Amino acid sequence: HQLHMEDRTAKHLMLRRISAEIEKTGAESIILINEAWLSRTDEDPPSTFPADDPDREEALHLLAADAQGNLFAHAAIFVRDAENRIEFTEETHGVTGATNILEPIRDAWRRTRDRAS
Repeated sequence: HQLHMEDRTAKHLMLRRISAEIEKTGAESIILINEAWLSRTDEDPPSTFPADDPDREEALHLLAADAQGNLFAHAAIFVRDAENRIEFTEETHGVTGATNILEPIRDAWRRTRDRAS
């Protein structure tokens, strides 16, 4: 399915709906592909969201996870030229902090496991 989320609140609400669907259907894996803003910081946790970082970067982001805890994260960073055309500049694997978006889904898998045991 293609989803469109305007802001962080809409994104979190949508992920909760997806989590409910995972519990209902028993889905054991998920793949998310989205355009995202990234911040580079050594702060843990970061003091600002990427959307609020004036030095943020744009990326095409892929996350894949399953109920067994396997995770794949990849980002292809890009810039836009004056005509808004995209040029890819860098790729990163195992994007740090990128998996927080999956927490509601991980919670759904934990609840499913707990009910099964």
